[in-house]
Amino acid sequence: DEFQDTNGLQRQLLERLALEKGRRESANLFIVGDRKQSIYGFRGADVDVFREMTKILTAVGGEEKPLLLNFRSQPPLIHFFNHLFARLFQPKEEVTQQEREELGYVAHEPSDARRDLRDSGPLVELLITTEAAGDDDDPKAEQSSRQLDAEQLAIRISALTGTAGGRGPSESGPSIFNVKYSDIALLFRAMTNVQ
Repeated sequence: DEFQDTNGLQRQLLERLALEKGRRESANLFIVGDRKQSIYGFRGADVDVFREMTKILTAVGGEEKPLLLNFRSQPPLIHFFNHLFARLFQPKEEVTQQEREELGYVAHEPSDARRDLRDSGPLVELLITTEAAGDDDDPKAEQSSRQLDAEQLAIRISALTGTAGGRGPSESGPSIFNVKYSDIALLFRAMTNVQ
C-alpha cells in the first residue's frame, strides 16, 4: 500500500522476492498507490518506482485497476473537485507527452461519488480567498492573505450563526442554518499568526 512512496531499494527487494526469472509467471504481487499523492521525495521516495513497477506487472499479465469509487466524501464535494481538477490537470499544449512523463504528470481521473446523501455528516465548506487587485484606492489591497482569510471566515461564521460581528442576532434575524458557535470547528495547519 502507498506504493507511490517507495524507493529504488524497496523496489529491488520486491523484484528479488516476487519478480526474478522463474518466479515472474507465478508472481502474486498486489500494489496499491496513487502517483498524485507522492509526498515523501524528501525521504528518498521516487514516484517513478510506482510507474515502472506498474509497467513490469502489466507486462507479465497483471492488471491496472483504478479505484475511483468514493464512499467517504459527500457527493457535492466530489462533484466540486472533479469539476476543479478536470480544469487544473489540463496539460499545456507546448509540453510534449514525453516531457509530461519526465515531469511526472498524471492526468485527472474523476472520482465516482457513492456516499449516500442521507448520511450527510457534518457540513464542510471550502472558502477560497484571492488577494485583492492592486487598486491603490482599495483598503484591502494592503491586507495579507491571512487577514483576508480571517475576514472571510468571520463573515461566514456571522452568516451561519445569524450574528453581526458576534454581538447578537443580526438585523436580518436568526440564521436559517440554526448554527451555534459551539457547532463550528476551525482546523489550522499551524498555530502561527492564529490571532
